[in-house]
Amino acid sequence: MHIALKTILHPTAMTPEDLAAADLAAALAWRSAARLVSVHACEDPAASQQIPDMTPQVLRWAGAPDATFTHERVVRSCCEDVIEGLLVAAREFKPELIVTATHPRSLWGRLLHPSVAETLAAETALPTCFLPEGAASPLDAEQGTLPIRRILIAAQDSAAAAIAAPWAVWLASLAAPGGSHTIEVWHRGEGADLDDALMPELPGWSWAFRTVHDHGAALQDTLASHANRAGTVVIMPTHGHDGWLDFALGSITERVLHHLRVPLLAVPWTGDARP
Repeated sequence: MHIALKTILHPTAMTPEDLAAADLAAALAWRSAARLVSVHACEDPAASQQIPDMTPQVLRWAGAPDATFTHERVVRSCCEDVIEGLLVAAREFKPELIVTATHPRSLWGRLLHPSVAETLAAETALPTCFLPEGAASPLDAEQGTLPIRRILIAAQDSAAAAIAAPWAVWLASLAAPGGSHTIEVWHRGEGADLDDALMPELPGWSWAFRTVHDHGAALQDTLASHANRAGTVVIMPTHGHDGWLDFALGSITERVLHHLRVPLLAVPWTGDARP
């Protein structure tokens, strides 16, 4: 599957924490020749003018006007509910990717106040790139380049890896050249031979495979200890919530997210295996 993006949606609360995600969304949109739509959920239509305009930033990166980049700043509301307002925008603009900031919270906080970013991803079932607060962004904000050196796919089997692989190829195609580049495919579980997965050749990139037998807390700790370094992006196919325990503690993908300090791209899928 070839990834071709037309629209990237960036939900914003217009807080300082959103600025890094806005820069990343703008860079991904610019380098993908996609439209960027920043949406703020509130009742005041005039608030759209308070959303930072990324066009001057892209102009600085490009060094000249670039007609391929467009940035729409919109406000949407629905019954004074933030999630519903963002869902209205998602249905209207039909993005292929969401890029959003997220913030670490306690278990009790997650039970009382579900994350807007994670709820939006679950409700839309769209690929979502989460940038945790304080994370090392895969972006040189001065140059607009993406110095991604390592993409880590956490997948249960070759079917799940095949869902994530096109997104890894897409990210690799946007990455700045030079240095060593690796796509690592981590298998969680038993009985799959990921070396048999169909992985395309990418100039300047190599593929590596690793079997990981950890689950739950052990998995999130293992991923965090290996992934939390600059230039890394994690990709996880996800099914979302699975029963009361996952509702209370979050899906495995969400639990991993809360331990990461690098971006996580969650890719929904409907395969039989559980990532």
